[in-house]
Amino acid sequence: MSSNLRLQVPITNKIKKSLEKKAEEEGFSSPNDMVRLLIHKFLSGEFSFEIVSRNNLQLSHETELRLAKSIAEINNGDYDLIDFNNNPKSLKSLYKDVL
Repeated sequence: MSSNLRLQVPITNKIKKSLEKKAEEEGFSSPNDMVRLLIHKFLSGEFSFEIVSRNNLQLSHETELRLAKSIAEINNGDYDLIDFNNNPKSLKSLYKDVL
């Protein structure tokens, strides 16, 4: 018996309709098929995700140091979890120089 995982991503109806249209234009039978392909390619190492600023945003030296420290803490397992539901401004405060 196989086990299935169902992911739920809350999106507006407008975004859902746009996603359905775009998926069909790209040859997918549904947005789910598109997501399955993305997950498969990601797990197989055929591509990765990268965050890139479209306006060539340069981080300050202080921000780069703060982000490097945060990454080191995550890699060492020495970090506090951030609950974005209870504190929606958490992400903005982490990247205050960027946002």
